[in-house]
This record gives sequence, structure tokens and C-alpha cells, in this order.
Amino acid sequence: MGGKITFKNETEAYKVIKKALTKKGYEVDDHKKIQYGLQFFICSEGKKELIRIYGGKKGTKLDLSQVKNISVKDDILSIIGISPELKEGDSASKTHGKVYSLCVGINTFSDSCFLSLDYAGRDAEELHHLLLEKFGIGEGTIKLVNGEATYREITEAIQKIKKIAKKEDTILIFFATHGEFVKVGSDVDFYLIASDSDSNNLMATALAMKTLKTLVSQIPAEKKLIFLDSCHSGGICRRDRSEISLQTKGEVFQNFSSEDFVIITSCLENENSHEEADFHHGVFTYYLLSGLTGAVEAKGGLIDLYTLFVYINRFVKGYVNNIHKRSQTPKFFGNLKGPFLLPKLKDLNRPIKNGDLREFTITPLDNNAVKLKFETINCIGIDESGKGDYFGPLAVAGVYVDTEAKIEQLRSIGVRDCKKIPDSRVMLMAKRIGQICDHEVVFILPPKYNELYSRMANLNEILAWAHAQSLEQLLTRNQECDIAISDQFAWKDILINKLKQRGKKIQVIQRPKAEENIAVAAASILARAKFLDVLSDMKRRFKHDFSKGCNDRVKGEAVDFLKKGGDLKDIAKIHFKTTKEVIGKFEKQKKK
Repeated sequence: MGGKITFKNETEAYKVIKKALTKKGYEVDDHKKIQYGLQFFICSEGKKELIRIYGGKKGTKLDLSQVKNISVKDDILSIIGISPELKEGDSASKTHGKVYSLCVGINTFSDSCFLSLDYAGRDAEELHHLLLEKFGIGEGTIKLVNGEATYREITEAIQKIKKIAKKEDTILIFFATHGEFVKVGSDVDFYLIASDSDSNNLMATALAMKTLKTLVSQIPAEKKLIFLDSCHSGGICRRDRSEISLQTKGEVFQNFSSEDFVIITSCLENENSHEEADFHHGVFTYYLLSGLTGAVEAKGGLIDLYTLFVYINRFVKGYVNNIHKRSQTPKFFGNLKGPFLLPKLKDLNRPIKNGDLREFTITPLDNNAVKLKFETINCIGIDESGKGDYFGPLAVAGVYVDTEAKIEQLRSIGVRDCKKIPDSRVMLMAKRIGQICDHEVVFILPPKYNELYSRMANLNEILAWAHAQSLEQLLTRNQECDIAISDQFAWKDILINKLKQRGKKIQVIQRPKAEENIAVAAASILARAKFLDVLSDMKRRFKHDFSKGCNDRVKGEAVDFLKKGGDLKDIAKIHFKTTKEVIGKFEKQKKK
């Protein structure tokens, strides 16, 4: 076998492997750069095999997962000598894993009942092309266009991704096709039309959302994302239009929400999904590609999914309304356990060259060089204070930031997450925020809080109720607002279920570290200021010290309050475990 060989970088490794394999009679193609390194094909016995070499701080790593020929693997491993720096099966990043994708686009259908689309095939082609440029060719990077996109091929492609995906990987699935609601008895589902779907038997020949949900949920990757640019997404039903209400159609997509994946649709259930000749794309896909190729801020080459969605939502709505005088509102469904980051696919700055995939580029509609950042999204921001404090109220604040001028004013006074600001400064900043932005503060004093908890028996339910109250009040005065952002304190549906008519009409985003948005940061300051103000008022009213937090000092103050004949329900959140400790200490001291 020879000694183990180490390499300075992936290019040097490629040169050594190519030279050795060429001597053994293999044909070795030129290498191509991919996200974390390079890839190249070798040819043995008339069959091409893909090899990737990754480079990183810990050395050079080899991936032979695409090599099926055992003799080829053995030859390569004998050349390398299996060094610690170059091992079979290592990926470029244990943290981020690999990106596997399925892009489906259908212009023409075997059943003439389904009208032809103009750009669905191109939509899938160009997203697939960008993914190839970023990650290279592999069996988990799949494209099905027009006649290839049969029901069987689509389902088999998802099954193929399922077999190779790992927990740390990211799955991206894209559909551009027709969609149709079907009602059978009391059951309603939405079907994605495949190229060979039969309009007389959609249940057997089209992809039901329930089926898609089952297939995607079985993929072991933690991060799974579906983009659905469906013509009449949630909006057509030739046979049963009169029998299916808009509410029922909306519930179909709402039921598709899952903690296992996210789906972003191109429009609402009563809207059409527009194609645009000026873009040579569906409008939704145009802005999806634009966001992934430079229009949305990328930190370390990664794009925040929520920010990407806001970009798509704003531009699609604006464009369709301005140009077509119609409504098209992209919608976000699903729950996330943590941040969801997507790779920036490419830096693009030239106009589109129609039909030329190699030179494909996208420029945002307004040619504005400023990238959308999560920090500066115009929205209602909501945050709370006091949920972890034994004494005092629960306070929730909402702040509406709707102009660039207000963002600059908030920046100028140093608005950021209140946890990074001394309490003395919080009070001063809260006053200035109240002068700059419309806002709404809801606070729940301990007696009311304890009453609510006795009924709801869940802190997240109370938080959702207070968030909803703040949001609804702000929306009565700012009905043009279409997005609200809050910190992710629970599953999304807990908050959604508490919203009333106005709140359910807008897009509510719950995101980890939501305070990175300036409206949410401003809300965190207002909520903190109200908590501090009420706590101070309690000190004056009860002539007793009430400290922040839930520590030994707090427990001592609670015991002293009981000694004075006080009732914990008046000053504390009694469902905390602290209550049992405080009562135990009080009883023990009473016996002495």
C-alpha cells in the first residue's frame, strides 16, 4: 500500500489521484469547484464515477460515496493510503451536512384538461442549475422537467433522497406545476399535477399533499423545505368549486404545517400564481432565485429562511399588484425548532439572458443594491419581559416600524435586545421609542396572571394570549401592516390559535433570536420598561422589596412577605417551583 499521504489542499490531492489513476488506465476529467472543495469524474469500464475532495481547516477530506465500483474504490484508497487527513466518507462540514434537492417543473401535460404553462420547466431548470453550480453533481441532486415529471418519477425521487439523507443534511424540494383541490365525501386535499396525471382520477395519478407530507416526513434530515409555485396554488377546482369553501381550502394548507419541514407557497387559496413574460419565470420563482443569488443578506454565505421569505412575500405582492392589479400573497407554513439557513447560491449582477443557463443571472426588480436584512424588515415586532421573574407582571409589547426613517431613529438611540442594556437606560430608551413608533403594551399583574394560569395551565398559552392582544390592537390602527415577528417561545400554532380576525390575515413569523430585528428589539425594551415600572410600583404599594429573577434573594423576600401576612398570589407567579420552596421555608421558620 505504501505510506500514508497527506495534502496541503484539495487541488494537490486531485493532482496526485489523477496522476496515479491515469497510470492505471483510468480516464480522469478536469476538476470543477464546488462549495467546499472540488469534484471530478473518472471513467472505468465505460461508466463514470463521481469523486469529491473537500478542503477545510482540519485538512483535506475525500468523499467516495458516489463511487459504486469496488475496484475503483480500492485503487483510490491504495493510492491515498487512508491518511487521517483524507478519509472515505467524510463530508465538508459535519455541522451543515449536504444539500439534496428535487426540482420539478411541468409546462405540458398528457391530459389536455390541464392548460400548458409557459415557464414552469424553466423555473425548475434554473434552480437546479444553480444548485449544481454550488454543490456539484450527485445522485441527490435531481431534476424532473415536463415528460420526466411523472407521478412515479416524482415519488421515486423523494424516496431516493430519503435513502441517502442524514440528520445534518438540508433537503430542498421545488414544484412548478398546476394544483387542484379535490373533495371526496367530507375529505378535501390539494393535488400537485404530474405530467401524466389523469383529470378523471387525480387521487391515483396526482401527488396529494397528504402523500407528500408523509414522504417528506420520512426523510431523516432535520431541515426540509418545500417551495410550491403552483399555478392557482390553492385556487382551482373545476368540478367541486361550489362545494369547497375558502376556509376549508385554507385549512388544507394549514394542516400541512409540520415540525418536520417548512412549505412556502406562491399564493393564497383564493389567488392565482402568475407567470411573467418579462421575467421568463413565474413571479414567485423569479424572486426566489433573486433572493438566493444576492438580493437577501448572506452571513458567512448563509441566508436566513425567514428573511428570504419576507423578501419573496414583499416583492411578489408588490409586483403582481402593481403590474397585474391582482393579489398574490406567498405564505409560510411549518414550525422550526431553531434557525434555518440556506446557502447563497451565487452572486449575480447582470440582467437575465433568456434561455442561456450557463449565463443565467437575476437582478432584483428595482435594481437596488441594498440587500434585505432581517434587522431592517418593516413589521410589527413583539416581545415579552417577566416570564422568568418570580415577582411582578408578565409584560408584552408590540412596536410597529414602517419606515426607513424610523429604523434610523431607533438605531441612533442604540436600540438592541434589552438583555444587553442596563435597566437604568432601558427606561430612558423606552420613552424615546414610544415617541418614534406606534406601540401597544399589555401587562398582566400577578393576581390576573395566576387566574389565567389556573385556567390555561400553561405559560406559553398565556404568552400567546398576550402577544395576540398586543398585535390585534396595533393592527386596528395599522391595517396596512402585513408581517409581524416575535421570538419563538413555543410552536407557531399556539400563537396563531389565539389571534383574531386581523391577526390571522397577516403573516406571523416566530424566529429564534428575533431580537435581531429592530422592531422586536424595540418591543423587548418597552416590555422590560413596563415590567420594571410595575415592579417598582409594587414595592411602593406593598412597602416591600421585590427583586428581579428567581434566586435565593427572591426566595428570602417572598418568605418575609408571608411573615408580614401577605398573599403570594398578589405579588408572584405561584406556579413556579419557587412557591413550594418558599412555603416550606416559611413553615419551617414558623415552627421555631
